[in-house]
Amino acid sequence: MSSSATSGPSLAISEPQFDMWSHQGAVDSSKRTYASVQCALGQSQRLPLHNYDIFLQGSYGNDTNIRSDSDVDVLVTLNDAFRQDVSQLTPSELFLYNSSFSTATYAFPQFRKDVLDQLTAYYGKTLVTEGKNSIKLKPASGRLGADVIVCLDYRRYIRFNGLHDQSFVQGIAFDRTDGVSIINYPKLHSANCTAKNKATSGWFKPTVRIFKNMRRRLVDAGVLEQGVAPSYFIECMVYNVPNECFGRNYQSTILDAMVWISKAATSKVVCANAQTYLFGDRPEQWRVDQCQQYFSAVANLILGQ
Repeated sequence: MSSSATSGPSLAISEPQFDMWSHQGAVDSSKRTYASVQCALGQSQRLPLHNYDIFLQGSYGNDTNIRSDSDVDVLVTLNDAFRQDVSQLTPSELFLYNSSFSTATYAFPQFRKDVLDQLTAYYGKTLVTEGKNSIKLKPASGRLGADVIVCLDYRRYIRFNGLHDQSFVQGIAFDRTDGVSIINYPKLHSANCTAKNKATSGWFKPTVRIFKNMRRRLVDAGVLEQGVAPSYFIECMVYNVPNECFGRNYQSTILDAMVWISKAATSKVVCANAQTYLFGDRPEQWRVDQCQQYFSAVANLILGQ
């Protein structure tokens, strides 16, 4: 990637600083954490009796982690049962669907309990706590902390003419401890971010890291409150920036991205999974005022105001 001077207003953040912020954080520690959770669950007496997957998601899974990132997001997904949206099926398709499946005997509450019990047995009560969205695993020697998100397979059906002729968009679903149901599409998110990175000749993911590092600086300086701009939302917003905004150097990329974001119609901005809108009132969506607060603070930072 070149480092030639950018046109437009002079920025208060230098190209070398942007370049430093673009670098990925630690990788080995996240791999060890993921392997540790995988080993812990593999020693359960109950869990191996069921079909489940373990998936590294979030910043570490998408290679957009920065040096200050701590906890690793690990998805543990039960595949023996799934939740579904069949609202797009015709009456005849819905009849075929209902004739093809029966009610699961091993469902989400028992699966989450079995995962929690096994992690507690393996790591000890002092290192494992139950949070609203995930099971919290505190860091220890050789590994980072982890947010273990227990979930079910999720299917939004597009067509169902039988088990051998069906089409659905696959995601995950889980219930928070307060009863709120969450639906997301982490594998689509990851695949789309990888495709975006390739389409921008490797500029997308480093640019996400720069925006995350600017968030970190603003929080440390007391300009921005913690939690206003979560990494997932930043990544999704940058995903929407047109490919032609990326390239030449980091100063021009950041400036062009900021100009586009300032003019973007929030009603049309999607999450990187391309299945849901980024802004809204759902827990998995960003509030418009928080987005504006973050990018306004970023604009002041890069313009030295």
